[in-house]
Amino acid sequence: MKILCVCEGGNSRSVTLAFLFKDGLGQNALAMGMRRASEETKQMLYKWADVIILVAGEFKDEIP
Repeated sequence: MKILCVCEGGNSRSVTLAFLFKDGLGQNALAMGMRRASEETKQMLYKWADVIILVAGEFKDEIP
C-alpha cells in the first residue's frame, strides 16, 4: 500500500507519520507539505497514493 502523509510544512508531523508507517509497519509511505510542494508535485503524489492521510484537517478541501 502506498501512503501519502500530508501536513502544512512537511517537516515534522507528516515526516514522523511516514516514518512510523515505513519502519514500524513496513509500508511504502511518503511525507508532503501542502505549503512547500509545487502543484505538479502534489498532483503526482495524489495519483501515486493509495491512501492519503491528512495530519492537519484544514487541507481536506484541497485534496482531490
